[in-house]
Amino acid sequence: ARIFSALVGSSSRARKGTSFKPVERIIRKAEEVCNNRQNNDSLDTKLTIADGGLSSAEGLIYAVRDESEDSKKDGEPLWEGVIDKRLFVVEEELANVLKMTQREGNTLSPVLRRAWDGGMLAPMTKNNKLKATGSHINLLAHITHFELKLMLNKAEMHNGLANRFLWACVRRPKKVPFPQKMDDSRVYQIAIKLSAVMK
Repeated sequence: ARIFSALVGSSSRARKGTSFKPVERIIRKAEEVCNNRQNNDSLDTKLTIADGGLSSAEGLIYAVRDESEDSKKDGEPLWEGVIDKRLFVVEEELANVLKMTQREGNTLSPVLRRAWDGGMLAPMTKNNKLKATGSHINLLAHITHFELKLMLNKAEMHNGLANRFLWACVRRPKKVPFPQKMDDSRVYQIAIKLSAVMK
């Protein structure tokens, strides 16, 4: 599945930003288990977790790009392709992304929709023949209630971008002054289960 999810909560109170850190530990451990099982440590099969910065369609496609079809004078491609096309974007400022989609000429919204659908990503630009095939992009975004009401315009509500997101209202149930780190053995147990479905 390709999942776009948005955590909607109050700033500083919902703990949206810190919620991903324990999950990232589990993901990384599951990958380690998976690679050890398949004995493919020599291959670059590490999931790319991008820390936000979604601003253009070209930037997103470049992260999962194919090798350039054009060559330099020495015969080498203009850019190398990405081996592992899995990309997990953690965008803590979804409001900025929505703002970018409203700019004239910005193609981020249609490319995000196509990425969710699983199609080939190839913007029709005159000089930049950038494309990505077989990519697997997931997105976890954060936004406050106020920003969501302000920035999500009617176009994005009706063009299919908004309905590709799983919207979750998040609240912090209590304050823990000194949270305890999850035990390594517990992380490993969950990672074993996750690794069974990763590849």
